[in-house]
Amino acid sequence: MKLWLGWILVHSVLAASLWSGFVDGVEGAARIGLFVCWVLIVLSFFAHSDRVQAKRDEDPVPTWLNVLVDLLVLLFLVWHDAVLTAAFWLLHIGLWLSARELRRTAGRAPK
Repeated sequence: MKLWLGWILVHSVLAASLWSGFVDGVEGAARIGLFVCWVLIVLSFFAHSDRVQAKRDEDPVPTWLNVLVDLLVLLFLVWHDAVLTAAFWLLHIGLWLSARELRRTAGRAPK
């Protein structure tokens, strides 16, 4: 439950800052959103390592929700010409999927 609430909080801040920065034109909000994207990308290198995944049994959110949010963020970044951040966001998605596959082959994949 704690991981679920943390996931919701981080992704809500990400979505709100990206939207208000790129769509509503609030000065500085887009930079905050891009900063949150980069923090999540860098943290995914550590969170999806083999050592961490060996301890973890499941994802904090359902797979469909994680895929939906990641794809929406990716499309939003590409639409607003943040192509470098979008490319690394794809790497973030790839790390998450490879960690999920590693857990699945070990017999601990979420359903």
